[in-house]
Amino acid sequence: MGMGAKMKRRDGFTLIEILAVVAIMSVVAIVATSLFYTGSNTYIKSEKSMEIKQNVRSAMEAITSDIKRTGDASKIYVKDITRSGKTYKALYVGDNVYYYDDSKKSICMNNNNGQELANEIDSFTFSIDGRKITVIITGTDGFTLNNVVFLPK
Repeated sequence: MGMGAKMKRRDGFTLIEILAVVAIMSVVAIVATSLFYTGSNTYIKSEKSMEIKQNVRSAMEAITSDIKRTGDASKIYVKDITRSGKTYKALYVGDNVYYYDDSKKSICMNNNNGQELANEIDSFTFSIDGRKITVIITGTDGFTLNNVVFLPK
């Protein structure tokens, strides 16, 4: 073939077309990965927050139910309790004892074994004013429940 001969058109893609497609696909993949990662993190945080709220609710329900079941103001009082050399302010309700262990971020119950009633708890406060018992529980996500129980005369 001579210098002036025409080049035949060949089927296929040019290098520029291939590079453009690779660049576009890379951008799409990065955006999709970012969206998936963000959605996944949001889901995990939401699940954790729901778990904390459920812990706060179940602890509050158990404690206030125990207070109502006991019913007698003389069997409900506040007193310090010592566990593993550490002293805690405890709420005594009948045969049960409730206290907050800040090292575990949990509300523990009962005298002997100190089993966890709820974890992921930032604070557990309570007060007794005659027949009025106030219990406040705050989860590590800031969710707070405040419950007041009035005992019968």
